[in-house]
Amino acid sequence: MSENVVSAKAASPALEDGDSISGKRSAAYELFREIVRGLYDGRYVPGQRLIEADLTRDFKVGRFVVREALKMLMTEGVVSIGFNRGAQIPRLSRSEAHDTLIVMEWLFALGAKTAAARIDLENNRELMLASTEALIAFENNHDFFEFGRACSHFFRTITKLGANKELHRLLPTLQIHLVRAQFRSYPSAAENLRLASFKKVSDAVLSGDPEKAEQAVRRHFVSLSRDISKLPDRAFR
Repeated sequence: MSENVVSAKAASPALEDGDSISGKRSAAYELFREIVRGLYDGRYVPGQRLIEADLTRDFKVGRFVVREALKMLMTEGVVSIGFNRGAQIPRLSRSEAHDTLIVMEWLFALGAKTAAARIDLENNRELMLASTEALIAFENNHDFFEFGRACSHFFRTITKLGANKELHRLLPTLQIHLVRAQFRSYPSAAENLRLASFKKVSDAVLSGDPEKAEQAVRRHFVSLSRDISKLPDRAFR
């Protein structure tokens, strides 16, 4: 068996969060979440194939559940499914990582700009504060998966406050999970996950200044892109 073809490990305990499908978690969604968690904690790695028979055996679910979970993962950009090749977790090249961060910068900058302009409408300020507090709670917590979820929730909140449905629809296509997972073991890139950067974005949005909010997001992603550009070739394909 090649190093990129690795059997799935047994599932860890069910995730504790409020996400649901039609008010009730499905078995496929639980499997989807476990694979994403495995990507964050190193059980799965970019470049690895996900073998249907292994997932069926190790997670004690049927093939239909596995296939539905793989479809969810493909929608989120976590796996690619090729003809006669099955499912595989993509490994980003240097140029792909760079392009992904550029798209993230522009989309989230737009989201932050519109969120700041709408911060005093309805309960937007409370939602922004809540998502920021959820991040601050990880100041001394080293659970990379849960911190990643909090980061994703933070940016989803910003796009939600901006009330741009098309922007919100595009979020799952950005391969955010892959960027975090592929470079998590490199300190230079991980430094950009520091809470101070997110706090600056939050403060800018809460200030109600659209231009300030846009620039705070741009600085966050420019810094991240700069650090990733310094990574050695072995971090990529």
